Amino acid sequence: MTDQIERPAAAAAAPKYTREQVIDMLRRRGLRITSQRKVILDVILAGNCTCSKEIYIEARHRSPGIGIATVYRMVSLLIEIGVLQAAGIQLT
Repeated sequence: MTDQIERPAAAAAAPKYTREQVIDMLRRRGLRITSQRKVILDVILAGNCTCSKEIYIEARHRSPGIGIATVYRMVSLLIEIGVLQAAGIQLT
């Protein structure tokens, strides 16, 4: 998995999905909506982070109990459901 993430298409100006829509998408997949998932989602929807590491740093500021593995799992899940896109790594 690449560490860089981006939102789909022209979503840089405004999030494509609301917090409630993403939470509903996760619930429909049978997932629990934990406080850690909510914090990570809020960080991502704020749009100030470009990679998982930045999401982790900001999420830890908001909730010190969040681990890097939790962030990576949530980012992978959001990529899988189409909320985020993984940015490709270019080799020279």
